[in-house]
This record gives sequence, C-alpha cells and structure tokens, in this order.
Amino acid sequence: MKRVKCPRCGWEMEGTVPVCPNCGYPLREEFQVSRVPLYDPYSKLEEILRRLRDLERRVAELEARLNRVKYV
Repeated sequence: MKRVKCPRCGWEMEGTVPVCPNCGYPLREEFQVSRVPLYDPYSKLEEILRRLRDLERRVAELEARLNRVKYV
C-alpha cells in the first residue's frame, strides 16, 4: 500500500485513510486530486512506435518465409 504524508503535521500513514489520525486534517480531497493521472502524450507515441516496430519485424519474418516457399 502506498504511504503518504500529512501536509499539516507530517505524519506518515497509508493512502486509504480519509483523515490524518494524528491531527484530524481531512485528506480525502487531496487524494482525489492526486489520483488524477497526468496526460503524457509521449507514452502514447512510444506505444505506437513499439507496435509499429513489432509489425515491421513480423512482416519481415513473413516475407522471408514466403521467399523460402517460392523457391522450394
């Protein structure tokens, strides 16, 4: 489980508690904001490039297999 620190008193606790057990500071709203994933356009591009490389490799394998079949 992820451990978080209270912004008011610095107490460390699990990330599932709604309030700090030490000072009573409400944490739930802060966790909701921090759970919003940041959009990273480069991660999507990297995934597309990885798939493209895999497809190019697969096409090369199939072309090599086809050339072997032609000459047999």
